[in-house]
Amino acid sequence: MKNLSIFERALIDAGGGGIAGAFTYVCLLPLDTIKTKMQTKGACKIHANTFDAIVKSFQTSGILGFYKGVSTVIVGSVVYFGTCEFGKSFLSKLDYHALIIPPTADAMGNIVSSAILLH
Repeated sequence: MKNLSIFERALIDAGGGGIAGAFTYVCLLPLDTIKTKMQTKGACKIHANTFDAIVKSFQTSGILGFYKGVSTVIVGSVVYFGTCEFGKSFLSKLDYHALIIPPTADAMGNIVSSAILLH
């Protein structure tokens, strides 16, 4: 890993972040989808309970209906982690203080991924 360029490290972390984000959201997005449906104004008129919301969602959209928007989350994850790693590598070359590098790289990742996803 020591012989890798800043760009190569960023690509490796972007790939790892994309995989981690994909796995997390494949597991959690269906729960978030149902939670959002239950919190929507007037949900009590549409869904009797959580189980009813799950059944109706499955009947109307199938299993893929629970995963709408997952591609955006994966792209955001890849961009965020790639930018963070690039930032850490770049800032360490500029001789920044070790305590400042992680939060600064994190901020860079948040700014870049938000700018791309909110365009």
